Amino acid sequence: MTANDIPESDNDTVRELDEEALQHDSPTSLSGKWNVFLKPAEIDDVWGYVTELVKENEIYSAKVTAKYGREEENRGNHVIVVYTPNYFDKEDVFRVRELLRNKCGIEETLYYKPDIYTRKGIYADTAQERGLPGASRYFG
Repeated sequence: MTANDIPESDNDTVRELDEEALQHDSPTSLSGKWNVFLKPAEIDDVWGYVTELVKENEIYSAKVTAKYGREEENRGNHVIVVYTPNYFDKEDVFRVRELLRNKCGIEETLYYKPDIYTRKGIYADTAQERGLPGASRYFG
């Protein structure tokens, strides 16, 4: 990966974060994830589809919040986190989103967050103060 592989952005902070991610010498420095928020009644079926896609090597990796974690954090919804190894690879990132839509029945807008955003403490309530339009790099 080189600076030529960085996805386009009109936002200076996004570009700076992309450059920082590129400079990290770690196998996970470019990883990221789609976050899928689901009601408790929906989680088992969708998680079953996601785990099948992981077994079939269609999805790199995934995890899900358990009932205990959801309740401990006082959240109404579960979250399935579906990882990709390289958020610069937009083709793969959006391929995974389409799998979530077509094979798992996810219809709502999904948000993709590079792991560098998480490591930097960038969340919905802190993104704007850091000069970002939101806490995600991609959506759709």
